[in-house]
Amino acid sequence: MSENLPNKKLIFKEQWWFISAFSAITDQELKNKIAEMSNFTKEQLTSYTDDDINPKFVPNVEDRKQIVKIAQHLDIQCLWLDYVNDFDFEIKEKHYSKLGLIRFRVRLNESPTNPIAPEQIRSHHMQQIIFRVWFALLKQYGTIFKFEEDSRPYVFTVCSSYTPQNPYIEWTPETINQHKKELGLWIEVYSGQFEDYRNDLYERRIDNDLSNRKSEMHFVRRNSALIFMDSENYELYFVKDEEHPNSTGYMMNFVLMPTAEIRTILFAILELSKLIDEDTQNLASKDYIQKTDISLIKADLDKTFLLKNRLQGMLAPFYTSISKSHRQHYKAVLDRAMELFNIDNNWRSILEKIDSNTGVLETIFLEKQEQAQERQERILTIVNILLGAGIVFDLIGFIILEESLLNLALSIVSTSFLVILAILLARLYLPQLLQRGKEEED
Repeated sequence: MSENLPNKKLIFKEQWWFISAFSAITDQELKNKIAEMSNFTKEQLTSYTDDDINPKFVPNVEDRKQIVKIAQHLDIQCLWLDYVNDFDFEIKEKHYSKLGLIRFRVRLNESPTNPIAPEQIRSHHMQQIIFRVWFALLKQYGTIFKFEEDSRPYVFTVCSSYTPQNPYIEWTPETINQHKKELGLWIEVYSGQFEDYRNDLYERRIDNDLSNRKSEMHFVRRNSALIFMDSENYELYFVKDEEHPNSTGYMMNFVLMPTAEIRTILFAILELSKLIDEDTQNLASKDYIQKTDISLIKADLDKTFLLKNRLQGMLAPFYTSISKSHRQHYKAVLDRAMELFNIDNNWRSILEKIDSNTGVLETIFLEKQEQAQERQERILTIVNILLGAGIVFDLIGFIILEESLLNLALSIVSTSFLVILAILLARLYLPQLLQRGKEEED
């Protein structure tokens, strides 16, 4: 290991961007749309100019030119990954049937004439390129997919080798601390680029290296991550694909994907939480309760309950792996992701909200049942009066034989009966009519 390493830089190898999304289209449409999206993102890179970069965020002219130059020489590939095929999520009258991830792989173009060398790419360059693509995707595909609009794509940066002259470094806690500023820039892709950050900021960024090996570093943060692997380890363990058929694919399968999937679960939990909050607001509205049939109220709550069950099914394998997995590294990754994305607390909040809403629904049901019972009793009273009035009419007809007297008696009794009936009906329904009229005026 050479001296003066603090002056060296990590060499960029590739980035993997993960975007959580609900899809509203069928399988074939989705396949076509993702192919279109892949071409669209490539166009966003090739059409990038330095005029598209806000000088407020990148004040240096040469930096802006370098960002554009890098963007125009990147290769980007897009892929949809199904997570749940029948999630059945509805928001603002838009129905989504799939929950999944859109995965981008971003690398330097392999053209021998590419003027960009990997060591020239810096974290703040890639940050601006990610924003360029992300905001364009929101605008172009925001009606087809439900994106996590309040977030950004989750970014895994992969670096391999420290410098061409020093391909191997032993990454001990001391060495990591020695290089915390360089590492911190790649660990936190979405960060400011001020030169006068305090040491404790970089110390927080290098906290919790998940790797157990001196040849690697695995830093997983809330919005981005850094994976450092030397070239040999990358070839053997990172991703199994056409270029690396002999790789075990361990890092992709047990670090990148679980982290992205748990973040997608958080995305779904937060969206479900919004729906449950809407249920809570409805249940607190007297107007909604009075005008909505109890069966419809229950149906709305049942939808959120079923979505909760789907999420529970998604979480279960991770909790099982945390409890039973013998792979210390994989367990550490899951523990880290669960903690970073605050899964336990958010899940507990979901359960408490659903229990609360269910309790309110039961109260409403009992109240409506009592009201229905009272109305039934009043109706029975009227029926009894009607039956009693029938008996009176029969008696009068039996006692009074003179036709003129009979008509007079019937007229008096029927008029009295109608008055009594009108009073009973008014007492039964007038309070409700007055209340409803008052609410409409308000």
